[in-house]
Amino acid sequence: MKTQMTQMKASKHGPWKALAVATAATAGLLMAPGTSLAASGHADEAAHTIAAATGRSDACGSRACGSVTVTWGAKKLTQVSMSVRDTKCDGKQVGVQLQVLGVSGQTWGGPVHWNRYDGACHKPADAWYNLHFEASWKIRAINAQVYVKNGSHGPILYPGNSADNPYT
Repeated sequence: MKTQMTQMKASKHGPWKALAVATAATAGLLMAPGTSLAASGHADEAAHTIAAATGRSDACGSRACGSVTVTWGAKKLTQVSMSVRDTKCDGKQVGVQLQVLGVSGQTWGGPVHWNRYDGACHKPADAWYNLHFEASWKIRAINAQVYVKNGSHGPILYPGNSADNPYT
């Protein structure tokens, strides 16, 4: 802890950042934008110094559940993880999609990632890791969207909660 404090005191942000980092380390907490450290005006640097800010959207319905977790950037998403699980086990394939919303109304819907399908039920979730997204516009939020194939009737959709980007 003493070494960490010495290194932080030498930083360009002075003793307040050192105090916040030491307090967080002592309490065993990870600080994120919106905490007292972010209030110092160094929200982006604070999040990268201690822990990168992440966001998560979950989408569940009676037939499937899925989630998307991202590491935020103003114009990019890194370390994107997605998972989907067939909860009904009725022989219908399920998938999950990342939806990205921009600060000026832009939208992007990524490809649907479908679970392994052989006509049987797959109780463990299927997952995809280390995906990424980059835009020329600022990202406001993400949503997960879960799909259930439903023959000629079109897919059944379960929209997820909106997770807001702390950097925009």
